[in-house]
Formats: sequence, C-alpha cells, structure tokens
Amino acid sequence: MSHVNPAKKSQKEMTKAERRALQERQRAEKAARTGGATSKKPVQGSAPSVNVVPTSEIPSTPSANSEMGGVVKSIDTKQKDTQRKGSDNKQVALFSHLDIPKGANTNTAPKEIHPAALVLGLQFSEFKICGANARCIATLTAFQKVIQDYKTPDGTTLSRHLPTYLSPQITYLVNSRPMSVGMGNAIRHLKLEISTIDIEMSEDEAKQVLCEKIDNFIRDRITVADRVIVEYGLQKIQDGDDVSKVFLGAHAFMSNGALYSRVGTALVAMMAKEKNIPVIVCCETYKFTDKVQLDSFVMNEQGNPDEIVNISTTPSPKPGLLSGWLQKPDLKLLNLLYDLTPSKYITTVITEVGMIPCTSVPV
Repeated sequence: MSHVNPAKKSQKEMTKAERRALQERQRAEKAARTGGATSKKPVQGSAPSVNVVPTSEIPSTPSANSEMGGVVKSIDTKQKDTQRKGSDNKQVALFSHLDIPKGANTNTAPKEIHPAALVLGLQFSEFKICGANARCIATLTAFQKVIQDYKTPDGTTLSRHLPTYLSPQITYLVNSRPMSVGMGNAIRHLKLEISTIDIEMSEDEAKQVLCEKIDNFIRDRITVADRVIVEYGLQKIQDGDDVSKVFLGAHAFMSNGALYSRVGTALVAMMAKEKNIPVIVCCETYKFTDKVQLDSFVMNEQGNPDEIVNISTTPSPKPGLLSGWLQKPDLKLLNLLYDLTPSKYITTVITEVGMIPCTSVPV
C-alpha cells in the first residue's frame, strides 16, 4: 500500500489526528515567519492582550489619514446611536407604540404647505395652542386662509381638486401633533361641504361660501354650544353646594360611553363615585366618535418626557437625595396626556342638545 502525505489530502479525507497535526505545523511555520509571536486566545475572565502602536509609527499618508477619519466618524456615529438608544431605553415598553412628538420642522416641510399651516404646526408642536376647542378653531381658521389663497388649476374643478390640495396641509398638522377627535370631525365636515359645491359656481363665490360654512361650524358647534352647555350646567348647581358635584371636561366621547379626557380625569371620577358624588361631564356633540376604546394603552398621546416636572428642585430633608434622578439607569419616563374613564363612573353628560346618559352617546 502506498503512503499518502497528509498534507496532500483534502480536509474531508483527513482524520481528526491528521487535521490537528496539520494545524499545529501551520501554526509553527507562521510563528517562525513572524519572529515567534503567536496568537493565543485570552483566558476566560482575563483581559485580552493589545499591541499599542506608538503615534510616531502611524503613517501620515493621505490614505492613512482618511482611514483614521473614517474610524473617528464611525466612533461618533456609534456614540450617537448609543445616546439615541439610551433615550429609547427611558421609554416605557408598554407605550412604545405611541410616538413622542418630535416638533414641526419648517425647513423640511413640502413647498405646497401654506404659511398659515406652517405657523399652526409650530404652535401645535410647542403646545402653545392647547385644548380641543382651541385647536379645532385654530385649524378651521387656518384652513379659511388656505382656501382664500387657493387657485383652481386649469382642467379641473374646485370641488375635486381642493380636497387634494388640503391633504398635505392636514398631514403636516398631524405630524406636528396627533389630531384630536373634534378636529377630525370638523375636517370631515369641511370636506363634505366642499363636495357639495355646485360646479357651475364661480371660484370666488365658492370660496366665500366655504369660509361662511367654516364660520357657521365654529359658531353653532363650539361657541353657541358652549353657552347652552353652561346654561344646562347652572341648573345642576344649587346654593349651599360644597363638593357635592363634580364637573369634568371632555376631549372626546367614545361610542361605548367612555370618556377620553385630560390625564387624571379618570382618577377624579373614580374617587367621586366611591363617595357617591355625581360626576357630570360637559361635552359638545362634535367631539362624539364612533370609535370604541376600553383602556388608555391602545390609543393615547405622549408628551415630551423632558417636560416632566423636575422634582430635584423641591426642598428635601437630605440635600442631594434627588440629584441626578433623571439619569438613573432603571428610571422610565412616561408623560401621557389623556386617560379613559369607563361609563360606569359617569352620572350624566351635558351637551348642547340636552342632558343625556353615557349610553346615549352612540345614538
């Protein structure tokens, strides 16, 4: 039988002993070429050895400098990614599906965005306009300016093209801050009015009609509605009342009778129910929605976590006890803007059409 050199065999034809002997021989040859330096795996638990190259030995050629610049950029990118991940780690996982407002950016806004919408988006993102009614009125007023400056392109009609022109304006406002239920209902009403405009009507007359429709909506569904609600509410207040009744505002009313309102509302309603105190909610009908919501987790809005009150400024019996509390690694930050109150904690709802129970909201 002829003898076959193991080095001539393929890796599959070798036995384990032959492969091991070949690897040892290759390591020895490599060590001889490099002057005896061998690469050893660090022992578990010990720090790996690192060869430090003096700065004077680093070549100063343009290619080397560009490579080092690339390394520095890579390190900066990794640091930024680490910082971004650190801020994400502060977010509560249960509410990670809710976007945190990033603020409106007028520099990256599309060219077709009207200046009135740009200004309004900034005001929304900075929370300079708050409250469902105030936001809805501001949105409709801005759309009046958009409609007044609108020009129908050739080959189309106002009733067909204007909704398309309004879509990017609406998208920009939604990206600045999520739209409220009342704003959504008002915009749908405006689109319905646009669709009913007579195509034979002149453009100036059509724009005037739409602006009047917006004024009518603000007057009938918000301004006058609030006055009627106040009159109904005053009938529930008697001389000598202490805390014997609780009046609450509303951001929206769900079709299952649940109240969607400013965070903390549910706690107040539950405490009042525990003490058998009637809970009365004042809400305009344009805030009613056909959506159903059972909790505050699936749909909500997050405020900026940095706007949470800094309790380190509060006097403490032990100085420095709360210093650096925001940097605690296990601390999670959550700034929810709304909560949901089940219908069983609400006694009645006052609207501009009268006092109704929660169960009558979908009707």
